[in-house]
Amino acid sequence: MLVNKKMWLLIFCMVISNNINSAGLYTGQDFISACNGQKYIQHVDICNTAITQAFSAYMVSIELIGGEKFARCYRNHYPFLEQKSAKDGVAFLSDQYRKNPELMKQLLGFAFSVTLLSNYPIPSKCKTQII
Repeated sequence: MLVNKKMWLLIFCMVISNNINSAGLYTGQDFISACNGQKYIQHVDICNTAITQAFSAYMVSIELIGGEKFARCYRNHYPFLEQKSAKDGVAFLSDQYRKNPELMKQLLGFAFSVTLLSNYPIPSKCKTQII
């Protein structure tokens, strides 16, 4: 059952990520070429918007797939995620692309969701609250 939920989450993130295209940031390659290192300063608004959209889509997908109680449990387990800045998100995703170059070809929203779920997995106490 949990595997089905994860598959739906990944599929949903792929669908949502089609809409995450702040000024042409579609894939990891686009993101790195516009937001890595000193380029981030030149494109701060575009990079921050892309990360904010990707994070929002991830959090919405968690609620849509698992329900409100599950989403609340996940947010309570990782409260610092919502307190991070967009700049932190840009640094996180840049680091993940460096560690996992195979994600560079994927859509930005999908790669962001995969790396977040990998680094901040579903807590076991929340699994019982999935609808």
